[in-house]
Amino acid sequence: MGDTVHPKQKILVIDPNSINRKLIQGLLEKQGYAVTPCEKIEDTTPEGFDLVISDTDYYGQFGGTLNVLYLADDTPDVREVLPLELLLFKPITPQNLFEKIAETLPRPKAETHTPDHSVFNEGGSTVMQRVFDLVSDLIENTSEAPHAAIITKNGEVIAEATERVIRDNDPTAKAALKAIKQA
Repeated sequence: MGDTVHPKQKILVIDPNSINRKLIQGLLEKQGYAVTPCEKIEDTTPEGFDLVISDTDYYGQFGGTLNVLYLADDTPDVREVLPLELLLFKPITPQNLFEKIAETLPRPKAETHTPDHSVFNEGGSTVMQRVFDLVSDLIENTSEAPHAAIITKNGEVIAEATERVIRDNDPTAKAALKAIKQA
């Protein structure tokens, strides 16, 4: 469940059972997916969706280019007839729903952008920018946790520190504690 959801991923949910449909829709929307619910396949066109979650009654009715998961009861008959990787077994839980989606949907390409820290630099203050710079240096050059702390007094930086737990082999070498000691 910890996987990042691309907010533009669209999922079509086709299920005659309104309770299942609403449950799945609610879970997916909470995770940031764009969900279109339908009672039956005739109510929509499945093209244009990243994933279709469908009742097993519609097995074989989708083109081979679509990512499809079929809602099914876990019975020996279903396991013999349908490919296991396409089945989402009932009862539906958030964990099994998101695991199946993660296995089925291609991971979205990471968007590359430079973070905008201008909100922290309003009025000429560069304290937060310095924190970001310290953390960036940690990420690039060490295996420490990306934590940094700066203490100011009357608008002046009086202490700054970064995490050094691993380097110093000291569980108390936390950024905030080091900055406090330095101040």
